[in-house]
Amino acid sequence: MNFIFKSLQKGQLLLLVAFLFFAFGANASHVSGGSIKYKYVGPGATTGTYQYYIEVAVFRDCAGINYSATTANVTGQCSTGGASSTYTLNHLAFVAPVPSPFGGPYSGVTSGTGTNQLVAEEVSDLCDKILNPGIAPTSNCRNGTAQGYLRFKYSGIITLTQCNYWVLGFTPQCCRNTGNSNISSGGMYVETRFDNLNFFDNSAPDFADEVKPIPSACVGKKVLFGIGTIDNDGDSLKFTLNCAMQNSTTCANYTGNFSATAPAANFTLDPKTGLMEFTPASAGKRVVAFWVTEYERCTGTWKAQTLRDVQFRVATCNNNIPIDSSGISNVQGKSAIRLSKYKLQVCNGTTFSFEDTIYDKDIGDTLAFNSNHDQVMPGSQMTVTSITSNKAVVKFTWTASIGNNPIKIFYLVFNDDKCDYPGNGFSVFEIQVRNATSAGPDMAVCMGADTVTVVASGGSSYQWASVYGDSLQWGVNIWGIRTPRIRIKPYDSSPRKRPTWRCGQT
Repeated sequence: MNFIFKSLQKGQLLLLVAFLFFAFGANASHVSGGSIKYKYVGPGATTGTYQYYIEVAVFRDCAGINYSATTANVTGQCSTGGASSTYTLNHLAFVAPVPSPFGGPYSGVTSGTGTNQLVAEEVSDLCDKILNPGIAPTSNCRNGTAQGYLRFKYSGIITLTQCNYWVLGFTPQCCRNTGNSNISSGGMYVETRFDNLNFFDNSAPDFADEVKPIPSACVGKKVLFGIGTIDNDGDSLKFTLNCAMQNSTTCANYTGNFSATAPAANFTLDPKTGLMEFTPASAGKRVVAFWVTEYERCTGTWKAQTLRDVQFRVATCNNNIPIDSSGISNVQGKSAIRLSKYKLQVCNGTTFSFEDTIYDKDIGDTLAFNSNHDQVMPGSQMTVTSITSNKAVVKFTWTASIGNNPIKIFYLVFNDDKCDYPGNGFSVFEIQVRNATSAGPDMAVCMGADTVTVVASGGSSYQWASVYGDSLQWGVNIWGIRTPRIRIKPYDSSPRKRPTWRCGQT
């Protein structure tokens, strides 16, 4: 190298150095996305302060260099002024996900060496045969050849004072994997904003897109991908596109005809459900950035918003994508009403079920399913009946409970497990729970002797009364003694008036 340098003219030397730097930078690109979220923990040690669990994630392209950061820094600043603070988060030890994709859970992947050695979770959108580390070949995250990705998590508990507009930001270790991408900027930044002056105990939603953070897609095949966000505070959510950020103040540079609002060909984002839809016209990486904004459901008051950054891997492939051929069908339950292909209305306290048929044109494919139904609707059940290897009926059953949110939105993910890169399908269902009072269990009560606990839902203020006089209102116990029954109804209801849902009720 010394001989070559001495043999070059000054201008040629600078050109060669620039070329070597560019080549190294291109190979060093390894970040495929990142995320940040927070959860309220409790009051701080001093008055007017609160503690929050902060978690960030970095997604590494296994075709790039190792990601070796043992800590991650999050910046925090209140809009009312004051200096920015830096909070250091530690690497979160790998824990196999439950439920896991396909046949796992599988072991983590070791990245880095020595004191910088970390164990990360493989989140590659690959068939089970490639994901399984016990079967060859594997992904390039485990020295194989198929394109794979890793997730590194960092977490910690921080204390914040009261502020009506906190901004917490995170910048992963440089740089983005921008080769053949819709953006050319190497930097990456995500943030979350929230009001802990008026909503100190609010937490960020759970983002179900973390199940498949870097989905695969085929050129010319329709892509359906849902964010599948769950807000445990019962907030109303809105999804809006935003530019991918290269730092806290600057948007990434988009290539060609791509932009923040057109990150892929014919791209749409449902502002209510977060369902993304597009048909890629060419291969490459497609970065999509969007805000998930939280509003108090009853007042419409802004509470928080979080910037998400998702990358799609688009390749040329001949695989047929599995489709949802029916949507909501075969609805059972006297109060259940099908409003549209993916919307259903039910009354609180009633049991209902519906089916959904998934079909794949490729006869040799095997369908696999995943859903967050039990998180959105606790106690619900999902059963899958295979008609053939490439056709199945998925049935959901639930006894509706209005909780603190009458709108229940959940997803069903289905793929064909085709190697190396499976075809993905995604359906988003909306269950509208109408208010109705229910109480139970039914029981006999001995007058003046027994005490009972009756659980009621579907109202916020109740009127309890013992019913006497009419023999139809009396039960008979095993000794033949008449016992009174208890009648319950919402305080503000009447036999002809349906009770209305109230904010925050359970």
